[in-house]
Amino acid sequence: MKKTTPHTHQAIEKSFKAIIEEFELGFIKTHSLETLFNKVGERIRLKLDTDMLMILDHLYIDARYPGELGLLPNGKPSISEGESFYRIAKEIFEAAKSVCKY
Repeated sequence: MKKTTPHTHQAIEKSFKAIIEEFELGFIKTHSLETLFNKVGERIRLKLDTDMLMILDHLYIDARYPGELGLLPNGKPSISEGESFYRIAKEIFEAAKSVCKY
């Protein structure tokens, strides 16, 4: 499950950046999902739990530079947490596909 979190973060980040590119919203040099969602939120019809985006932002940094305990205060994400991360990434990817031409 350890690799799921950075991959989930990157899938969401790339989906948001595809929307930014599609609508020519400018160049944004950030990995922050919350910042990216604020930029694209009006372009996609998707109600997101922004708390989940903040959790993924935090976990992404920790996954890139892991501490002694792993990704979460209690260690690696659980299967349930990983499934939640996957669902939100898939939802965002599908929303991006629906508004992007390519």
